[in-house]
Amino acid sequence: MGRVFKPKYAWTKADGTRVEKVTAAWYIEYTAADGRWVRRKAGLTKEQAADALRKAESDVLAEKNGLPTQRAAELSCKNLMEAYLRVQKPHVGLKHFQKVEHHLKAIFAGCKTYRVKDLTPERVESYLQTLKDDDLSARTINTYIQAAKGMLSWAVRNRKLPYSPLDSLQKRCEQEDRRRVRRAMSEDELQRFLKAAREGPARRLARAYKGGDVEPEVQQAIELQAARNSLIYLLLLGTGLRVNEARSLKWSDLDLKAGTLTTRPYWSGNKNGKEETLPLPPDLVCTLELWKVRHTCKGDLVVVIPKNFLKTFYDDLDAADIEREDSGKRVLDLHALRHTYGSRLVAAGVDIKTVQTLMRHSTPTLTLGIYIHSDKKRMRDAVASLPRVTPSKSHIAIA
Repeated sequence: MGRVFKPKYAWTKADGTRVEKVTAAWYIEYTAADGRWVRRKAGLTKEQAADALRKAESDVLAEKNGLPTQRAAELSCKNLMEAYLRVQKPHVGLKHFQKVEHHLKAIFAGCKTYRVKDLTPERVESYLQTLKDDDLSARTINTYIQAAKGMLSWAVRNRKLPYSPLDSLQKRCEQEDRRRVRRAMSEDELQRFLKAAREGPARRLARAYKGGDVEPEVQQAIELQAARNSLIYLLLLGTGLRVNEARSLKWSDLDLKAGTLTTRPYWSGNKNGKEETLPLPPDLVCTLELWKVRHTCKGDLVVVIPKNFLKTFYDDLDAADIEREDSGKRVLDLHALRHTYGSRLVAAGVDIKTVQTLMRHSTPTLTLGIYIHSDKKRMRDAVASLPRVTPSKSHIAIA
């Protein structure tokens, strides 16, 4: 049995007089399910404390009988995930296990949830919208939903939670999801785009100031921003990294002496969940070396890519007079730079197996079917390279 009481406290005055007082708040004491003796503040009135004691003892009894209690809302999301993954690991493949772990960690970080009570449908919906803004398909977003709901359903079945807080969360309709059809930039477009990107921060500053004077510190920030933006584009074009992978890139993932980059399974956006070492173009290595000497980023990050960087990309496209969408409804966005990377490799004569490996695709069909694009110049050059056919006189006569 527990008890309701007001603790006493005492102190000695400077003149040696001993003073005793009683707290204004009421406290309760009771034995927890694990045998611990618990004391805590319970209210300003005796009635409030008595209600709190009855609730605490009811929870203790339910917990001893293996039933979920309201305190389940205080469970740590991390601890719940680790318990769930321990049970799942022997029964699923390594790739599936790593994907579920990645999705759960991404949801907790994206929603900024630490306890189960913070895992609300509103927060998760808001995070899923950011995934959609990053151009993830409905099918991919559904894998995040499935990971979270799977963990919570397991917790309910095992009496760790009274109910799943994400029961109302609906999966995305894959049939209505029209995937963007992207295209690769031509070499001419690429040069114009990179030039516009270098001039972009100054161009946007001029629009903002409308010809007014610019403070020296603002000008320095603009020059830094121009260097950063150029590095981001060169990094995406020179490695084929996805945008979220580039956001996760740290200096510890790079070996500039060897000219290599190592992908990590825990990166946000790393779809194959593998650690692979890829070569870097020599000019990109030089750019990274200069950037490392002149600039430092928080948390060992190579470069910070703002969340609204797509807006910057579109502004640079417009300045380079490049259409965001062509007559065939094919679009240019940040992920199209990965398409450009693959198409440039093929244009340079790289065999398809090597291109597949560099782009970390599971099959060459994915590489050829989606990421490799032909342009009219390459088609003309290909036709022009055919051996010349000289018709005989008899063929001419028949014609």
